[in-house]
Amino acid sequence: MNLLQIAVRIAAMPIESIRHKGGKFDMEVFRDLEEFRMLEYAHSTLQQIDGGTGSSRAAFIFSSGKVLKIAKEKKWGGDLDAGVAQNEYEVDLYTSPKTKPIVAKIFDSAADFVWIISELVRPIKDWAEWKSLTGSDLKEALNLAESASWDGVHEVNDEWIDNYYQELSSNHNRTQVDRSQDPVSPDMINLIISVLDQGLAVSDLSRSGQWGKTSSGRVVLLDYGASESILEEHYEEHSESELTSYDGDQEGEDQNADEV
Repeated sequence: MNLLQIAVRIAAMPIESIRHKGGKFDMEVFRDLEEFRMLEYAHSTLQQIDGGTGSSRAAFIFSSGKVLKIAKEKKWGGDLDAGVAQNEYEVDLYTSPKTKPIVAKIFDSAADFVWIISELVRPIKDWAEWKSLTGSDLKEALNLAESASWDGVHEVNDEWIDNYYQELSSNHNRTQVDRSQDPVSPDMINLIISVLDQGLAVSDLSRSGQWGKTSSGRVVLLDYGASESILEEHYEEHSESELTSYDGDQEGEDQNADEV
């Protein structure tokens, strides 16, 4: 189970179940622990969803609105360096003014990025909800953002979008896109361009379940630790199915998530 599936299950949990399972969790104690003891301490004091672990990080319910993500050492079946790299990359995206508006908040992190505390958001159910919340069609927004990013364009407007479609129609003998049927917002495209420019893997953008809705109504990426360079360096021996994230269009757990 990856971190997206964890978020789905947490969002569906009743608030009374979000409690420490053992002794009281002490943040100061946790901060002072050696890396190999952190997961052990979290397991003994915080609630983790059954099977709630990714290949390189484990997630625990820190509070009703926060999640503690810890990089996993080899003894826990993980790759510490990969987990640290993902945590650091998420912090980089959140602290960058350009990408901060499109990612889930990070409230705290270790100096060495062994752990981070991030915002818990409710995963978006399907493409229709994404479109209703953003005013854009995700597939079209991604196509436009990728094209702009490849061409070195860092910001688009309505005129650029219209010219893109006109050129596409002329060069490839395609019917002119009706933007009233497939709406795309320049603002959303520009936000997607901002994370693509920072190297985020397209697989972390192209699934509705990769996105979430915050309590304030923002649409953000909720698990965004997979840059192209991290995948190449740490996961080259893994299959594509192991690297890609939970498909939010599947029926099941995400359909039971509480409404935010």
